[in-house]
Amino acid sequence: IEMWIRPTVIAGAARQLIDFRPATTQGDHIGIYILNSDASIRYFVNSVNRIIGQVLSVDTWYHVAVTRASGTTRMFVDGVQTGSSWTDTTNYLCPAARPVIGAATYNIGDSSKFIGFMDGVRILNGHAAYTSTFTPPVRHGDRFEDSSTAAGTVALLHCDGASGSTAIADSGVLQSNWTRSGDVAVSTAQSKFS
Repeated sequence: IEMWIRPTVIAGAARQLIDFRPATTQGDHIGIYILNSDASIRYFVNSVNRIIGQVLSVDTWYHVAVTRASGTTRMFVDGVQTGSSWTDTTNYLCPAARPVIGAATYNIGDSSKFIGFMDGVRILNGHAAYTSTFTPPVRHGDRFEDSSTAAGTVALLHCDGASGSTAIADSGVLQSNWTRSGDVAVSTAQSKFS
């Protein structure tokens, strides 16, 4: 999983970046969020924080990536590993209509939605794009769609289009139809990539 994020609000509630949980239960489902009390980015499985990363600030673009290779999960912010590695052999679950990007799916409510901007959201399956320090992508197509990862790219959301558009196009292999929730819309003025 990788994405560019620019939070504009962190206070108030935990800000969910991505959540694979079904609506009513915990389990072998992953999620990434920003904890409101200390602004740290976190990776959780089965409602337990497995990786606690660095503190983020509002109004700053960050490249966030979580990868797993040979059973070791790592989280990177701006190409540098943050927090400890976590080792497991879990076969993660992805129920129907999941993941949800930018909101929690367990105890759904507006209080946990991500407030800010996202760009270049990519979900890979079967290939860890990063296992050590790297330079984050600097434009659409920069490592997002190289031939070594194209087949495993389950979702690829460039978050571009006409400003104000509510259509979220998926360039990944499955080309899923992503449904927006709340007031999600394209903002060309806030895009990471021009």
